[in-house]
Amino acid sequence: MVKFMIVVSVGCGLGNQMFELAFARCLKKFFPNQYIKLDVKYAFPSVHNGIEVFKIFGLQEEIASLNDVNSLTKGFFLQGDRFEKRGIFDRVINSIVCHLSLYPSSFFIQKDFTEYYQKFFDINVSKDYYFYGVFANHNYFRCIDDEIKKLYTFPKIEGKKNSVVLDSILESNSVSIHVRRGDYVKYNVELVSLDYYKKAISYIENKVINPKYFVFSDDLEFSKKLFGNKSNVLYVEGNDGKNSYIDMQLMSLCKHNIIANSSFSFWGAFLNNNTSKIVIYPNLPYTGCAKPFACDDWITV
Repeated sequence: MVKFMIVVSVGCGLGNQMFELAFARCLKKFFPNQYIKLDVKYAFPSVHNGIEVFKIFGLQEEIASLNDVNSLTKGFFLQGDRFEKRGIFDRVINSIVCHLSLYPSSFFIQKDFTEYYQKFFDINVSKDYYFYGVFANHNYFRCIDDEIKKLYTFPKIEGKKNSVVLDSILESNSVSIHVRRGDYVKYNVELVSLDYYKKAISYIENKVINPKYFVFSDDLEFSKKLFGNKSNVLYVEGNDGKNSYIDMQLMSLCKHNIIANSSFSFWGAFLNNNTSKIVIYPNLPYTGCAKPFACDDWITV
């Protein structure tokens, strides 16, 4: 029996990589007789801390080769290691192909990285495909939620500072607050407003007895000005670079979550296993996209 191949693009930051791998795992469930491979080099330029999702969660996945990727895409749209230095002629051709939708029939592009496209699952099993996108929509993996939560199992938290934070999280009515700035400021991504955080905290105060807030941010100085020095607010510091994921891990261990318009804090809330959790999200999609990062039973204010 001939097995056909599906290649899924993987890149950007950790939160996006987790969406992409979750989508690939769902494809594997629906199309068990296909080779499911991941393109970790050619879809997106390297950002943040590189491809983290495998080493953090100890995963082994089948990786697509350059020949695999080229055979399905002819190089269109791709921006990764081998493609980002292409000349002006190739860039012009790519722009024309994109504008006229002349890309190969084997190439599926998720034009809005937050939209759900059912056609991605209505494919011909006797054909090879390349999927280019982030797939940042819960509907792409809703049917395998439990599998994804087991897949994304963090390593044990070590180090005195994070262990102290963890103890405080577990011993209190802990609420994570994520404030995303950093690259969002650099690239003019619309930021969550102070009013959102005020309303979210007010909602929590009406629902949770003696909440304790744990603030996670790539700009803690800004966050300290935002929330001040209240006795029930703890600012989590020191998890950057290759240890940035620990912030997501600690968010997932809080009992409730207030997230930003960020795939990183989406996963912090999604991986929270508290059955009575309250998750509050901003009805503010990432700039240029239509849908916020959220699940249907989460609350927006």
